[in-house]
Amino acid sequence: MKLYGSKTSPFVAKCRIIINECGLKERIEIEDVSLSPGTINIDFAKKNPLRQIPTLITEDGVALYDSFVICDYLIRMAGNKTLLPDNGPDRTRVLHIHALCSGITERAVQTRYEMAVRPEEYRWQTGIDDNMDRIKRGLSHLNDAVINAIDGPFDISEAAFVTMLRYLDFRYSDLSWREDYPNLVSPFESLNEMSCVQMAYE
Repeated sequence: MKLYGSKTSPFVAKCRIIINECGLKERIEIEDVSLSPGTINIDFAKKNPLRQIPTLITEDGVALYDSFVICDYLIRMAGNKTLLPDNGPDRTRVLHIHALCSGITERAVQTRYEMAVRPEEYRWQTGIDDNMDRIKRGLSHLNDAVINAIDGPFDISEAAFVTMLRYLDFRYSDLSWREDYPNLVSPFESLNEMSCVQMAYE
């Protein structure tokens, strides 16, 4: 199998964490792909018509995209019942926190593109402010719920949580999330030390 991505993508990092935790590292080749808005990568478009990363080419030659779809596929392949429970309240909890963390990350990535790629005179400041408000409200909600949400065996929601905060550290160094949302610090530090996380960023 082959995973196409970028070392700076939090969604690729999440997939790599799941790959490591599932023991699939030796079965999946990681390949960086160059993508930029406004420039069509024709070769990559043949693999993924949306030209988005991550993209996983399965052993059957099927291209999977969207990080959750890829992670779900890998988790099921590995037969792991902990990373994503099959059903019941545990599955709902994991999916709920995963959706919140992924939503925050998506807003952060969108804002990064708006601020770094779009010429300054064409930037949509209202959209930037709106995204930052959503990010902060999402972090505040996590701060209130994190003790109950980030608990127990390691799962995909925690992979989304740690990659979200690592991305905010990487792209938003002026966002003082440690001071403003202190309940996130301890679980982040614990998760960040896990070998599956460390290997994902090598």
